[in-house]
Amino acid sequence: MRDRDVVALVLPCPPHLLVLPASAVDGIADLDDADGALHDVLALFGLDTASTSRRAVRLAHREAAWLAVGDAIVFRTLASSAFRPLPPWLAGLSARVPVASFVQLGDGFAFELDVERIVTGSAHG
Repeated sequence: MRDRDVVALVLPCPPHLLVLPASAVDGIADLDDADGALHDVLALFGLDTASTSRRAVRLAHREAAWLAVGDAIVFRTLASSAFRPLPPWLAGLSARVPVASFVQLGDGFAFELDVERIVTGSAHG
């Protein structure tokens, strides 16, 4: 568990919000500028990607690994206590999509992306 505040990217993935700690990010670029392995987060959640304006997030500590996300990226500082294990009633969700934890936001909630599962290709359980 984290012991201090976490700067995170909040990524819209309608109807959900996704969170990615900034420590896992090495940069943000236009989608066309991403060279290397591109992992489409919206597609992993079964969402239409054709009508969405997109950006690419380069993952830190991963050689040429990028996440394709929506372009409305917001940076927020979150208390470490905002990150919680998935509640039992959401246990099946993690088996289907790459989420690591439940994140309480002041104005709602989000899911923390499980980068390891995305990058290794085991994002669908």
